[in-house]
Amino acid sequence: MWKLHQKLKKIVIVLGKWSKVTHGYIYSEPKRLKKRSNPLEQRLQSNNTYITRTALSKVKVDELECINNIITEESNASLTEIPPEEEIKNNLVSMDPDSAPRPNEFTTKFFQTRWGVVAPDIINVFHSIFRGSNVPKWLTHTNISMIRKVQFSQ
Repeated sequence: MWKLHQKLKKIVIVLGKWSKVTHGYIYSEPKRLKKRSNPLEQRLQSNNTYITRTALSKVKVDELECINNIITEESNASLTEIPPEEEIKNNLVSMDPDSAPRPNEFTTKFFQTRWGVVAPDIINVFHSIFRGSNVPKWLTHTNISMIRKVQFSQ
């Protein structure tokens, strides 16, 4: 285990050097912009005016623009397009049917076996989210409960 740890440490050092040679020191521009935005953020707390907000917004835009784009336009388009009904159904079917129930006590199995009944509502929810609606809290809530250990099942 120790040998692996030492090898991984050496790899991190080598990759760090390679990255600086290949891409340069990528943190210099964000640090420079952060030094510009810090005083503006402090000024905004004591002097919340349109001029201060505008100046801060311009610096923040510059901060975002200095970040390299990792996701291509094509990838972004495919990630943000509204999923077809078949994709939503396939994802639901691929989920563990006995996963933890939602706060409304329905497991995934319920939605899988009653797809014909719930499909229009489920599809509408996901399409609404992809069109910009907020994700409903009930969709992301789960219940966590403590289950007491029993030495012998009865």
